[in-house]
Amino acid sequence: MGIYFLLFFVILMCSFVEKRPSFFHTKLQNIGIADVDIRHTASKKTVAIVLFMLLFTLAALRAQSVGIDLYWYDYFFREALLFNNFGDVISRYGWQDISFYALNFLISRFTNNFQIYLLVTSFIPLIIFFCVFYKKSKMLWLSVIIFLGLGFFAATMNLLRQIIAMAIIAIALKYAEEKKIGKFLLCVMFAASFHLTAVVCIPMYFFAHHKINSKNYIKYVFIIVTAFLFSNYIIVILVELYLDGRYTEYLVSGQGYTLLMILLGILIGGLLFKRHALLENKHFVVIYNLIFLTVVIQVVTLNFSLFVRAGFYYTFFLTLFIPNIINSIKCKYVRLATMLLTIAVFGVLFVHGLVNDVSGIVPFTFFWQA
Repeated sequence: MGIYFLLFFVILMCSFVEKRPSFFHTKLQNIGIADVDIRHTASKKTVAIVLFMLLFTLAALRAQSVGIDLYWYDYFFREALLFNNFGDVISRYGWQDISFYALNFLISRFTNNFQIYLLVTSFIPLIIFFCVFYKKSKMLWLSVIIFLGLGFFAATMNLLRQIIAMAIIAIALKYAEEKKIGKFLLCVMFAASFHLTAVVCIPMYFFAHHKINSKNYIKYVFIIVTAFLFSNYIIVILVELYLDGRYTEYLVSGQGYTLLMILLGILIGGLLFKRHALLENKHFVVIYNLIFLTVVIQVVTLNFSLFVRAGFYYTFFLTLFIPNIINSIKCKYVRLATMLLTIAVFGVLFVHGLVNDVSGIVPFTFFWQA
């Protein structure tokens, strides 16, 4: 477990490297003398490279025992080695999650080494996530803290199919912002070809550009309350009709309230500072709406634990929402207090995840130690 604490400490130290633009340089920008804070850009790039390499190294060089589901992925990879052509892949698995099995088949054409397989399946999602953080987060190091706290790094070492699908949905955010529905839906369908749960992201586009005003507040509150009161009945009917009663063991009650309270606190706090956040980035309204939808998804999860996986696609955007809200706070004391609170909350979530270890990533072992 110590290596994870060391990782967390290094990320915190990176906060001193990735600094906000200096007051003097900001003034030069305001009068048009300086167009870009080159020092800030360079330091952010350094932080992005260092943190990416740290996470990638751990994920790529882990032993097969790190990640409770890895034995299944090893099984799929060993099967792919036996296929003669892509037709064999389709015959064996059908079309569901076909891109994932195609990726297995492609890797198996170049190597039979499962460690190389882990390297590739770690690199793909992590490089995408870090590119998104670099382009869209004002505090990249804090995005990574939240990424760890929400369990996404653990998922990178365990839920290989879904984490790649999540990374593709992160790319789709750009097309939601730009109102390019064709490219957005292509991204969602491509993500769904890795993990079918990605289809829950289709509503993102249609809610993305709702104005953040009292009228829509009422609309979202109504949706949240309705989801809370009736989602259990709706899900039971859907499970019986379309899943033949399968997954009824996931119909639960009373789970997930802690995360729901955290989400509501984050959403309310974000709304208090929305004016400056929206002034800094006109596209940030999309993230606001996605956080509203995240709350709705979490409410549904209270009655159907399998929906937790679906919620991952939405909760990921907290990694962008929180740092950009904090960065938009003008009072430095409030900004500092909010930042420290964020570190504390997601630090506790990170430790809690390690202690419970539902992903099977503790203890960490390098492949040469196995």
